[in-house]
Amino acid sequence: MPTLLEDPCTTVLDIPISTTTATVVSTLASMLQAESLDFSALPVLVNTRRCLQHAMRALPAANEPMADACRSLDAAIDELKSHQLITPGVTAGFMPANRPALRLLSKLPDRAPDQLTQTVGNLLITSWLTDLPLPRQRCESLNALCRAVRDEPSLLNEQTSTLEFLLHRSRKDLLETLAQHVLTKDKNILRFNSLLTNHLRSDLSSAHAERQRDSNLRHFLAGKALSKAIAKLLNAMTAGDSEALVTLIGFSLNLHWDLLCQVPLHQGNDGQGHIFWLDPVGGVAYLDVRPLLRELGQPIDGCEVTSDTLRLPLPKVLAEHLKIATTVRPSACRLGELSDEKASEGGTLATARTDSLRTQLIRSGPSLAIRRTANRAVAAYGFLAFHLLDHSDLPYLCVSEEQIWRLRAQVFEMAGLGAAVAVGSPLPSRVGSTRTARGDTVRAVFAELDAAVSEVRVGRRYGLSSLIEHHNQYARRVGMFLQFVAGARATQTSGFLASSWFDGSLFGYLDDKDVGAAGGRTPIPISPTMTLQLKLWRRHLQSLQGRLIKQLGYRASATSAHIEAIVRREPVPLLFLLDVDGAPQPMRTEYLFTGQATNLNRDWGRHVMASSLTAIDQPLADVHFFLRHQGGGINPQSALGTEVQIDRLLRTSLTIDLILRDLNILPLAGLAGEAR
Repeated sequence: MPTLLEDPCTTVLDIPISTTTATVVSTLASMLQAESLDFSALPVLVNTRRCLQHAMRALPAANEPMADACRSLDAAIDELKSHQLITPGVTAGFMPANRPALRLLSKLPDRAPDQLTQTVGNLLITSWLTDLPLPRQRCESLNALCRAVRDEPSLLNEQTSTLEFLLHRSRKDLLETLAQHVLTKDKNILRFNSLLTNHLRSDLSSAHAERQRDSNLRHFLAGKALSKAIAKLLNAMTAGDSEALVTLIGFSLNLHWDLLCQVPLHQGNDGQGHIFWLDPVGGVAYLDVRPLLRELGQPIDGCEVTSDTLRLPLPKVLAEHLKIATTVRPSACRLGELSDEKASEGGTLATARTDSLRTQLIRSGPSLAIRRTANRAVAAYGFLAFHLLDHSDLPYLCVSEEQIWRLRAQVFEMAGLGAAVAVGSPLPSRVGSTRTARGDTVRAVFAELDAAVSEVRVGRRYGLSSLIEHHNQYARRVGMFLQFVAGARATQTSGFLASSWFDGSLFGYLDDKDVGAAGGRTPIPISPTMTLQLKLWRRHLQSLQGRLIKQLGYRASATSAHIEAIVRREPVPLLFLLDVDGAPQPMRTEYLFTGQATNLNRDWGRHVMASSLTAIDQPLADVHFFLRHQGGGINPQSALGTEVQIDRLLRTSLTIDLILRDLNILPLAGLAGEAR
């Protein structure tokens, strides 16, 4: 927060004002990042109160924590109005370019839409509760919308969409802060929680190109330089240098120095309002991942049970010295309070170099982790390095804490820090996606589908109804198999076309989402198991065609023509159902998800396969390849420049077959029996 250069009690109106009004003006000036009071106070206060009213009306839960602030605002507005000055404030509102929040509150249009004022109100409440300034980038976006409101008769569709996004995001941030406010009224805790959450989310949503550039510029230590730096810090820590201890803990947690010094020291696994804390007795850091994964929704029955808390063990040597340091300084509540570092009297080249080396050392954990494993997902969770992932990855990846702990232990050994702390009970759990179906759930779904097919037999003597019922049950089973193994996205009808999915092809295509440089046309591997299932489906259709002609004669022409188109690999739906008259009908996705699969999300194969690939330490680029994600710098086309695309296709398809074999999901024959 900036420090005001003037005393609000004497300079706001060039006349004395009450302490209450001065406090409100000072607080608001700090939230708007105004170092001095060269702005008109009354319009800012009035617009602030107006935005708060809109936000609190839409979200009544904010009324109680903001009650005192609103009363103070009302009193300050009444006092300033009582002076009846033409231009309240020191100046008429000079607005430097680096004060977007101040410009926003000073010039908020009277006819601003409710969505805009509510968004600003949400930001103000969050800022008020956490003592953090309003986010500069979002204020710039809101200022652009304000200019459009003043200059144009109405907002364009694109501007309306931007405003809706800003409102949605600000509301989620505020709800999160209010939920934490219920647990603790301590602004220091709320402030740190907000700073840490913003830090992790900014890593997650940052441009990969910039991150890759930073990596190429070696903004970290590696090899002998890293080993030498850690050995030097270990010696200093053993000699009693607490700053060396904090720096090495920073390396193991990958938090920059300012944030690292604010990490709470709190014993036990109950955060009591913290979303991140370090247990100085157990030597384990705890992170509440819910703010990071808040877009994942509610858990689903039949899916993996995930933990809200990620545990990150420290190296044993650091845990032992941390325990000693907190014993020597029992009053220390935050990690930075253990450090003896004194504020520098003036910036020197030596000081800058020391700070730079410390920053490079702290950043070195993730780079060392991804040199140890190609599994970037585990490295991202293990070293809080979410720039290694893309935002779209998180809903699909369910990661075991055991994998995370194993990687951390390997990195610590490589860095010369020795063994890691052994985490006690409870046993390792999972973090991440709440929608990854368990193995027993997957088996139960396909067992039910197999049973439904076998119950409808078509022998030598069969009728039209039994033939249609058998085909529909078999088509449902094949449709679910392809939906699962191909990682298809949720759509109303099946998107598999005969021109893209046939036995003998190495890959297929699904146009279920137009994303990335390839426009959604990223190849999906067809594994040997899927090849066999496609062959069995084709044989089934040929048998079905003959049987329908025998039963219906010319009335089977529509279905027969559709089957002929499939055999010729034309761009027609590969999967279809039959109505009571034997005519082809679209395969609707809702028809697949019944019985055991009713509660599962419609793109369940993406979750299961992505998490399974992660569990066996496949490279994240392979996971991206399967999901058809276009993560900048780590997408399927550019992850490894020397790798041939066909090699990745083959490796991924064979790995998918291993997963299917482990789940006991096999191809199923239809009317024609097994392929010879």
